[in-house]
Amino acid sequence: AVLACLAQAARIDHSLAEVAYDDAKRDADKALTLLLDAAKHAAEQQETAEKAAARRKATEEETAAGRAADALLTKVAEAAEAQHKALIRERQFKAKNKANQAA
Repeated sequence: AVLACLAQAARIDHSLAEVAYDDAKRDADKALTLLLDAAKHAAEQQETAEKAAARRKATEEETAAGRAADALLTKVAEAAEAQHKALIRERQFKAKNKANQAA
């Protein structure tokens, strides 16, 4: 009878150990799933941050390029104005020379 009781107790202990093992395995699976979800979320956030940084950089580069283009257009306009003034002076000089030669 004692042996039967000990055998019964051993079976109960074994069953409890199996239940505990199954619970631990289930908890470990849940923890792994949560960890993988967190890693995926972190990767998505990193990607979003990188895209935002790239957009900011592109915007800054576009702004710098726009400023450079504006500066270039200003220089072109100044050069065109200077050329126009030089042409006017040249025509005035030629007209003055012609008038002096005629006199």
